[in-house]
Amino acid sequence: MRSFEKQIRETVKSWGLHPELHGRSVLITGAGGHLGSTLSKFLLAYNEMNDLKNESSIKVISAARDCTRIQHLYTTFLNDPNHTFLDFEVTSSLENLQNVDYIIHAASPSSPVFHQLNPIETLDANIIGTRNLLEFAAKGCHSFLYISSTGVYGKPGTAANAGSNESAFEGISPTEVGACYIEAKRAGEALCVAYARQKSVPAKIARLSHVFGPGMNLDTKMAQADFVSDILKGDAPKLNGDGKAVRSFLYIMDAVLGCLHVLLHGKPAEAYNVADPSNSMTIGAFAHQLVEIFSDRNLKGIDSLPQKQNLDCQKYYGIEKLASLGWKPQTIFRDAVVDTVHYYENQSKVD
Repeated sequence: MRSFEKQIRETVKSWGLHPELHGRSVLITGAGGHLGSTLSKFLLAYNEMNDLKNESSIKVISAARDCTRIQHLYTTFLNDPNHTFLDFEVTSSLENLQNVDYIIHAASPSSPVFHQLNPIETLDANIIGTRNLLEFAAKGCHSFLYISSTGVYGKPGTAANAGSNESAFEGISPTEVGACYIEAKRAGEALCVAYARQKSVPAKIARLSHVFGPGMNLDTKMAQADFVSDILKGDAPKLNGDGKAVRSFLYIMDAVLGCLHVLLHGKPAEAYNVADPSNSMTIGAFAHQLVEIFSDRNLKGIDSLPQKQNLDCQKYYGIEKLASLGWKPQTIFRDAVVDTVHYYENQSKVD
């Protein structure tokens, strides 16, 4: 059983050397979130493992609204001289922000519950916040990465080929509950393309599927979080519907490497799917996989699950575009799930 810290270091080792980052600064917004915090820790671990110090090290700036509330995520790097916390409201003026070499904009609420309760804030982070950062980047930066979502392709399940490549879209009504997130991400992408074309900002877009793994918030009401919570309680995953909705799941370490690959190798004004086609399945199939993986736990409530469904699914997000640049997911689904559950079990022991 691997600790998450060990997983990060193993992934850093497999990533190899990237001298284009040496001696550079990287601003990561949303550093209190699952992806943002893992990206920050990954780059700081890269410094350590490659013995980068002083002028040769990567300077990581972890930006969040209230950094005192997220420092528990960075216990290993609290006193790292290459790490700076920045109290930062992305929708406010960035006049006092010092120039940086790379920007990763990951500040956006991802919970469907939050979208329903705070649609304006969801829109602001992706529209006002993205424009503010792009204006800042226009002063000069090596690369700008906007973290988007495969949700931009439309309502899940409306078309089998939606998302099969970066140009295959399906519609969604902007008045639907929760549509604010999708429309906000689409607007953020449009801003990136506009700034790339009009102001030559090297803005790239990473469209992530449903990311899961150690460090994710278990209160988001998303299937991957709810199911892990159920397993931790000794229960079989509980479905809120018939389980036929389709999702594409991506392990956090694959997401980190995919995002960095787009940042360093992607083309400005281009979007790239960051997903794992082998992990595209119905919610019901996901639940049954968890039951099989943890069959030795005698989970309660298995009988309430609908009949097992075929894991093969026509709905998936094509990654050929990013694969042509040298990236592909590496994590085995079973290992990812086991590592995730063990992470939270160890966290509860520490608490």
